[in-house]
Amino acid sequence: MSEMSGILSAERLVPRCFAAAVHFGVGLVILIPLAYLVLIEWYPGSLFFIDGGLRGSQILIGVDLVLGPGLTFLAWDIVKSRKKLTIDISIIGVLQVLALVWGIYAVYTQRPIALVFDNGTFKPLLQSDLTPQGKSAADLQKLAAHRPPFIYSRPLVDSEELSKAFLVTLNEGIEMHAQFDRLEPLEKNLPAMRTHEIGRAHV
Repeated sequence: MSEMSGILSAERLVPRCFAAAVHFGVGLVILIPLAYLVLIEWYPGSLFFIDGGLRGSQILIGVDLVLGPGLTFLAWDIVKSRKKLTIDISIIGVLQVLALVWGIYAVYTQRPIALVFDNGTFKPLLQSDLTPQGKSAADLQKLAAHRPPFIYSRPLVDSEELSKAFLVTLNEGIEMHAQFDRLEPLEKNLPAMRTHEIGRAHV
């Protein structure tokens, strides 16, 4: 009981709060450019809310503004030796950097770079879908200039195309809507999209 009261004493609690606040401030400075990357570059417009941007941002915020300062608050204690305190804070810093790098990597690699209209719905197209095909986001700009690109996936016309597309999905893990040879400009296929919607309405 006396140990607990000592930990919560103002003499030890105030430095803990100050150290955690400094850590929070540093984390906030780091988070500002990350927020720009997520909101403007990686998940522009509606992609932030509909395809993982919000959840990814929650991970980054949790690591940067909650986990790090929280661990610093627990570890910082003026009764510790300088060496012990340096080791503890260094370990926390390394853990936070590793967690932050993992979070940034997860958010970046899972970012959608386009939305593809396929079989009546818009589906996300990831960079990881294009890389095995030797394509990049720059290739999508030939199909749609706006951001995020909205692209049309041409329907499969016969059993031969269906078999080919299925084998690509099975062997390379590329979903049918993401296969680049089926992608076309959305604007040129608006009549087909309307026809599809009318057909669904009558089903």
